[in-house]
Amino acid sequence: MKQSKVFLFGIIVFILVLAGCGQGQDSASDEIGFDNDEDFGVISSEQSTVNTKIKSKPALFSNSTSATFKFVCTSAPCSFKCNFDGAGWTKCKSPKTYTGLSEGTHTFKVKAGKNGVWDKSPASYSWSIYLVSSIDAGGDHTCALASNGGVKCWGLNDRGQLGNGNNTDSNVPVDVVGFGP
Repeated sequence: MKQSKVFLFGIIVFILVLAGCGQGQDSASDEIGFDNDEDFGVISSEQSTVNTKIKSKPALFSNSTSATFKFVCTSAPCSFKCNFDGAGWTKCKSPKTYTGLSEGTHTFKVKAGKNGVWDKSPASYSWSIYLVSSIDAGGDHTCALASNGGVKCWGLNDRGQLGNGNNTDSNVPVDVVGFGP
């Protein structure tokens, strides 16, 4: 009998606490900027609808010092922010072109935003620029003489074709040992 009174008392206290939630200026919902229960539904539906996709990009390996990207969002119209090689997010529009790029690996990121909600998983693409003066291809590997005098190879490497001192295949250009600038 005593346990049922304690249980009933607990339920009454719980109901009173719930009834008091959101009342007055000191409620937790007012402290975080929500005016009423309708705000909670809007947040969850809008945050899950903004996604970004890169539609056009440079080749994985390029000898061009410029790159153009085209991108879209899944719930147009959107605003976009771009980040090139970790330099910070800036407003941008599609298509976005970068010129005067140096040799090496570059990374482009873009995120879409709508009504102040930004894509939490930006689209990202990395590619390499190698300025070559000549190129030669084997059956399953390719080598290039870089403009700086180095040699880079990529592809199958089961018999050491890439010249980098191991037998590991590589989808990205690796330096050939003994041919550096």
